[in-house]
Amino acid sequence: CLALLAAVLAPAALSAQRPVVALPPLVRAIEINRFNVFADSEATFFLPRLANRFHIRTRPEVVERELLFRAGEPYDSASVAETSRNLRRLGIFRLVRIDSSQTDTGLVVRVTTQDGWSTKPAFSFRSTGGQVAWRVTLVEENLLGSASSLLLGYAKDPDRSAFLVGFRQPRLISNSIGIGFQYDDRSDGSLLAARAGKDVYSEKPCGLTIAEIQSLADGIHRYG
Repeated sequence: CLALLAAVLAPAALSAQRPVVALPPLVRAIEINRFNVFADSEATFFLPRLANRFHIRTRPEVVERELLFRAGEPYDSASVAETSRNLRRLGIFRLVRIDSSQTDTGLVVRVTTQDGWSTKPAFSFRSTGGQVAWRVTLVEENLLGSASSLLLGYAKDPDRSAFLVGFRQPRLISNSIGIGFQYDDRSDGSLLAARAGKDVYSEKPCGLTIAEIQSLADGIHRYG
């Protein structure tokens, strides 16, 4: 009888010793907070306030499409960390922060972004053997708050002059494939260079930049 009792109680004792694995809480809501280039505490004089007025804040759908977690799903810290990396890789934010808190209704995840200044002029100049080459460009890296880049420029060297137009959108095709192009209207002809790609590691768009498109166009002219 004692042996039979021990055999019955043994599985129950073993199960009682097993550690209880806590299930992750469900995400009840996601809050997206978007801030302009300068926070209220920074915009204390004319220039920051003027910059905020002319800058178009990043659209909420740009942030939403990078989220790898959804309301109603279990909280996953790996997905949250990957989302932070994807948002930073867009190159348009000076601040990305994702945190969570328990409320009366459940777990709330807050996604906070603050835009960086996205309009960037550039000028280059070189002189070799009495021959001068120069280029002036204006790049908007967050066109109308869409995370698209637009380049306008003019270049001149001893061989030719060119008007430059470039465009890049990291999610133009199927919300996952990035595409970019540059068109050069040159004095000795025209050139169109384009590139598309997808990041195979995170299933997010490749970090295609206007500078890469410029290099591609220069390479086509040099070797093609």
